[in-house]
Amino acid sequence: MKKILVPINFSEVSNNAAEYAIEMAKRTDAELILFHVCYSPILIHDSWITLPTKDEIEDEYLDLLKEKREKMYLDHGKDVAIKCRCSSGEVISEICRFAKEQHIELIVIGMNTNKSWAERLIGNIAVSLMHSAICPVLAVNKEVRFTDLKRVVLATDYHDASEETLSPLKELIVRFKAKLYVLNVIQELKTVTPTEQMKIGFKLDKSFENLDYAFYDSHYEDIPSGILHFAQTQKMDMVVMIPRKQSFFEHLFNRSSTTRESFLTTVPLLALKDTQQ
Repeated sequence: MKKILVPINFSEVSNNAAEYAIEMAKRTDAELILFHVCYSPILIHDSWITLPTKDEIEDEYLDLLKEKREKMYLDHGKDVAIKCRCSSGEVISEICRFAKEQHIELIVIGMNTNKSWAERLIGNIAVSLMHSAICPVLAVNKEVRFTDLKRVVLATDYHDASEETLSPLKELIVRFKAKLYVLNVIQELKTVTPTEQMKIGFKLDKSFENLDYAFYDSHYEDIPSGILHFAQTQKMDMVVMIPRKQSFFEHLFNRSSTTRESFLTTVPLLALKDTQQ
């Protein structure tokens, strides 16, 4: 892993994401980029009001990012190279554009969906990025603190996943010498036949053959709650999913705030890039 991008809006939740990201960068020898997207100034005609230009706005926020970088250096040392970048435009499209241009390999973003307007905003951005970014997105609640990854669970619905999709996860498992738990939460209504499940399970088995891993099945009426229960009882350090339409991933973010908040405050959530969509 060479480059980690952290979108910053200077809220408490995004600041915590930066703290988590620098610890990840230390352990993966990655460069860290703090990135803020400014809203373009609104033009007012026939007025004596002088508004700052786009460049002036970006320079102002760039100075704030640099102040944050200096504080991070004081707190963590200078073992990690930290760059500061600003851009103007629509937040999601600018983050995706920058990530593509800079060959970003991981986006770490704060996520909290039940607090201040700024935190709700960045939470919604996180979900959108999980679907549209060219690389994996790691969502970190402001209550979550970094711990070395020793136990990681991949929640699977036994739909096919390419080697390209799974590659970043395998890299993390190897780098942290973690154990991978491949979890399938089973409901009464199944969307995958036993034959298909066996075929895809065999493919996953081949994908992870050089790793320390194990398969687990869990019977639960509600899939997100089943994943949460497993993550909590087995003391997982990270939950990994592959965002797909009409999947349990979608159900997680379209349910009661209590269940969603319980899930997100427990462990960081890594969304892999589904290369087959």
